[in-house]
Amino acid sequence: MTDSQAEASPGSETRTQRRDRLVARIGLSILYVVAFGIAQWLLTMLTVVQVIHLAVSGRENEHIQGFGRSLAIWLAEVTGYLTGATARRPFPLSAWPKP
Repeated sequence: MTDSQAEASPGSETRTQRRDRLVARIGLSILYVVAFGIAQWLLTMLTVVQVIHLAVSGRENEHIQGFGRSLAIWLAEVTGYLTGATARRPFPLSAWPKP
């Protein structure tokens, strides 16, 4: 009998399953940290474009506003996943958030 078989009981995970789940979580976390950094850069660029648009036209760009709201929700979802507050995987493993 192996360690994972000895440790398994009905309705519980084996040691191997827990390890595999942890490895997947760590891998996804690394990818989400990288994506979060890219999103921060994108937020900076959106801010610059919005300020320029406001200076030129005198009003905010509605498309940037809508995407900014969605991006803010996504950033919050990623933060929740990375900190363990939720197990729900953010985009691209679920739908893009709607404002």
